[in-house]
Amino acid sequence: MKHNLSIATALALSLLVVPACKKDKKEGADTSDTSGKAGGDSKAKGGDKVTAEKGSSPAASGDMLAHFPADTEIVVAFNMANLTNSKMWKSYGDAAMANAAKELGEFKETCGFDPITTIKSVHLGINSAKGEEPVMIVKGFARKQLTDCAAAMAAKEGEKIEISEEGKFTFITNKETEKTAIAWVDDTTMLLVPNKDDKAFLEARMAGKDGLSNAGFKTAAGKAKQSAPIWFAGHFADGSPAASAGGAMGAAPKGFYGSIGFTDGIDFDLGVTFADAKAAEETLNMAKPMLGMAKGSLGPAGDIVDKLEMATKGADMTVGLKLTDADVEKLKALAGPMLGGM
Repeated sequence: MKHNLSIATALALSLLVVPACKKDKKEGADTSDTSGKAGGDSKAKGGDKVTAEKGSSPAASGDMLAHFPADTEIVVAFNMANLTNSKMWKSYGDAAMANAAKELGEFKETCGFDPITTIKSVHLGINSAKGEEPVMIVKGFARKQLTDCAAAMAAKEGEKIEISEEGKFTFITNKETEKTAIAWVDDTTMLLVPNKDDKAFLEARMAGKDGLSNAGFKTAAGKAKQSAPIWFAGHFADGSPAASAGGAMGAAPKGFYGSIGFTDGIDFDLGVTFADAKAAEETLNMAKPMLGMAKGSLGPAGDIVDKLEMATKGADMTVGLKLTDADVEKLKALAGPMLGGM
């Protein structure tokens, strides 16, 4: 089946999990080893700390937030080395990737490396009011490896693309004149917005000009476990569509933070921040009765609900769920083939 070669979108999604989408060919990932062989730093013990501190270059300080626009509401980060090196991934990664096995195999054969094991980290930033594709920061791609892979994937699909280099930018244009600009923060860190070639915008993002530095977002990001395989944070302006959706059953949240870990089973943490402690407590009281309903609807898996820990801490409502390996095995047995079909 022929795929529309949206290079940036394909790269972006394949970096994360190469899901078996029926429209976009997933591409992307690299390692600082420019030999083209799969590898990379699989022993990384932490993620890229986001701080948005002033007075230093974002690239030099490892400050991811400064690269996102000031009006960014949500940031999601994937520490891929931590994810793929986790016990959970080693146990269930193959099953989770079953639907993408063919596409992933074709990618490895064409580009010569495995995007799942070679990528180091991916950070996505979005604004719910704009409806635009995310600003992305991807660590791991070597520049030549990326362009060689894009050209090889296009040739395999029988599509024609043009690749040009200009200073710190790589421009990729396909036959439908869909042009994407990729800005290189350093030799293995790329910054882009899928399907966008706004050079001035990306130059500002590389320089950290008017970056994401508001106190609310810094506080939310600081509460997230940034060393986890997956972490996320958000801070909403008044009237934000995301905040309105989050407050559908109660007070609209001001922000959120959380993480997903896989050290021993699954460790999920979520915090939702409200305007004050009263709103947090009221939301918690509304949520508790729903747990009983959920437990009843889950049948044999209902006792998992008992492991949920919900509480308030100041203006935050927190939710924690720790599943042991035995819990995961139980859910896998109950879910049957559904787990492998995700």
